[in-house]
Amino acid sequence: MSFIPKKTAKTLTKDQVEKFLIEAPDKLWLLCEANTIFKIYGTCRCDELLCLTVNDIKDLEKYIVVNLRNTKNLTT
Repeated sequence: MSFIPKKTAKTLTKDQVEKFLIEAPDKLWLLCEANTIFKIYGTCRCDELLCLTVNDIKDLEKYIVVNLRNTKNLTT
């Protein structure tokens, strides 16, 4: 029997996540920032995250509006 090392997930520290969210330019990283926040706080399902597009996210300076399509909780 040969030893096969387990793959370990590469994770970011809390400080690294905060730095990314604060310093990454929104014009390039807004979708990824919103996705990161959703994953951390568990605000939507995986399939809802996969359906997100840049057009679903609006930066309104003080907050971000995200349009979740085809959610099981809401009908639009």
